[in-house]
Amino acid sequence: MSTHASAEALRAKFQRDLNCIQDHDKATRRQGVKRLMAALVDKKTGGLAEGLALPSMALFFSRYLMDALITLFHDDVEFCRENAVKL
Repeated sequence: MSTHASAEALRAKFQRDLNCIQDHDKATRRQGVKRLMAALVDKKTGGLAEGLALPSMALFFSRYLMDALITLFHDDVEFCRENAVKL
C-alpha cells in the first residue's frame, strides 16, 4: 500500500476523532484527544504506536491532524492543550 493510500486509510479510521477535536463542546474535544492519544502514542515510550508506519503517519499528520491540533494549543481544557502538544 502506498504512503498516500495509507495516510488516507488513517484519515478514514480517525475521522470521528478529527471531528471531535474540532467540536465546540469541551467534553467532546477532550474525548477525541484521549482516543487519538491512545491510538497514536505508545504509552511506554511516548513514541509512535506500534503498527503505524512513519511515512504514512507523517503524511496523515501534515494533511489532516496538524491544523486541528494547533487550534487546541489555546483550548480552554488543559488536558487538550497538553496532549495537543504531545501529539
